[in-house]
Amino acid sequence: MKPTPKGFASRLAPLRSNLTRSLPLARPPAFPSMLHRSPLAPFSVLATTPCRGLSLSRQQPVTQKHIMTNSISRLFLAASAAVLLFGGALHTLAFKKAVAAVTASNLVPFFANALKALWLIDSTMLITSGIVFGLIATRPVMASSVVVGLLALMPATVAVLLYAFIGPTMPAHLLVLASGLALAGALLRANA
Repeated sequence: MKPTPKGFASRLAPLRSNLTRSLPLARPPAFPSMLHRSPLAPFSVLATTPCRGLSLSRQQPVTQKHIMTNSISRLFLAASAAVLLFGGALHTLAFKKAVAAVTASNLVPFFANALKALWLIDSTMLITSGIVFGLIATRPVMASSVVVGLLALMPATVAVLLYAFIGPTMPAHLLVLASGLALAGALLRANA
């Protein structure tokens, strides 16, 4: 026989009262000098009171337009992540050629080692950015559209520096593509 909700609640009532009696009645302050600022309400009331503006759920109804915009934004962020991961992997694979070129040059050892370090730092930045954009694409709640837009400025800045010092090359074009996709994803999220 399946219990009714009222019967189920009546069986849980003794357990609930035992648990409530075991909890402290008031929240202890962090420091004894802050005792005058302690709330007078029981801790259980404070723990269950909803805080306005901190909820992860949306207050407005989800529409078909919102779902479509969110999907396109996530697709752009995933594509940007794929481009950055691809570029980071290629950049890391080219490290041996860079080391050979540095060894064959007449650079001072300090600058030769700095070039090697900067090469791997750039690879790490690309891979890390790709992972972050991939995580945001899978879990959009992890970052706001402003944060995504600011993160998209990193590959854009590197692309500008590549255009300024090396000229138009494929890595610079890929960075512009990755940054543009991420910025478009951020803008679509802001308008959703």
